Amino acid sequence: MLEFNLSQFEGMDAFCAAFQRVRDCAVDGSLPLVFWDEFDSAREGRELGWLAPFLAPMQDGTFMEGSLVRPIGRAVFVFAGGTHATMESFKSRAVEIPGAKATDFLSRLRGYIDILGPNQSGPADNSFFVRRALLLRQILQRRAPLLFEDGRVRIDPGIANAFLSVERYVHGSRSMESIVDMSVLSGRSNYSRASLPAAHQLSLHVDADEFLTLVERA
Repeated sequence: MLEFNLSQFEGMDAFCAAFQRVRDCAVDGSLPLVFWDEFDSAREGRELGWLAPFLAPMQDGTFMEGSLVRPIGRAVFVFAGGTHATMESFKSRAVEIPGAKATDFLSRLRGYIDILGPNQSGPADNSFFVRRALLLRQILQRRAPLLFEDGRVRIDPGIANAFLSVERYVHGSRSMESIVDMSVLSGRSNYSRASLPAAHQLSLHVDADEFLTLVERA
């Protein structure tokens, strides 16, 4: 599996270097699964500027390196957007941008999934509690493995209540990760209230007053 973040690419040299790594996998006899993160980011100031360079790799299995056409071989591409929450949002904006080649790009896709984040998507969305619980557990397993014993996480009920019940995360799942990262958990075997970041830090990612009130309710 290979992962690249297009928002960090400085130009086509980085793009070609990424495809060289994909090609190396194919030469070795592997079937690379390539995750292209933030594929909808700008390139050299042009909105959705990375769509056009993907047309040849997606259609013909080749990419341009200078004046040379390089074959890639078989590969599976997965694109994850960073500026649009749904495919419908991406499509409605992409087709309005001259030169983005959005229609050609979309015609080469073979499927898509709208992945819901931790925020409630609408009044009928009652599963966001479950999404938050699964995401929180995953984040804690990566960031603070000492909190787990026999598959159970040692977390103050008030903190768990706040994470699951706060109305909105400003930056979606990244806000959940940031709150955990700002908490004092290194070497700790319990996520206690004393581990939480200060209110002014929380306010970057949630309504701090609401979050702390939820902590106290449990």
